[in-house]
Amino acid sequence: VVFIGLIMLAGIVVNNAIVLIDRIKQLQASGESLTQSIIRAGNARLRPIIMTTITTVLGLLPMVITFYGDQSAGAEIRAPMAITVMGGLIVSTFLTLIVVPIIYSLVTKESNIKSDDLDNLGETEKNKISVQVGETKQDKATVK
Repeated sequence: VVFIGLIMLAGIVVNNAIVLIDRIKQLQASGESLTQSIIRAGNARLRPIIMTTITTVLGLLPMVITFYGDQSAGAEIRAPMAITVMGGLIVSTFLTLIVVPIIYSLVTKESNIKSDDLDNLGETEKNKISVQVGETKQDKATVK
C-alpha cells in the first residue's frame, strides 16, 4: 500500500516540476535572461505548488489521525500510505522550489535571444535557435 502512495507522490512531484520548468521556458522564450526567468517563474508558481501540497496533506490527515483509539476497518493499512505521501510532499515541495531550478540553471545555457531578433536571421539560423529554445513548429510559424 505504501507503494501506491509513492506512485501518487511521484505523479504530483513530477507535475509540479513540469509546471515550473514550463513557465521558466516560456519566460526565456519571451526574451528574459535565465536567472530572471527562474526567479519570476518561482514567484509565479510558488502559490499553486504550495496550495497543492497543503490541500493534499490536509486531505490525507484524516487517514492518519484516529480519535480516542477508535479505528475504522483498514485504518492500519491506509495510514502508512498517507504518512508516506504527506512526508514526501513536504520534502518534495522544497526540492521542487529550490533544487529543480538550480539544476535547470546548471544544465541550461543562457539564451538572451528575443523573438524580434529572429526576423533578422536566415531560415537555417531560426531552425537552430528554435531547436535550442525548444519551440515547436507552431511556435516557429507564429514567429515568421
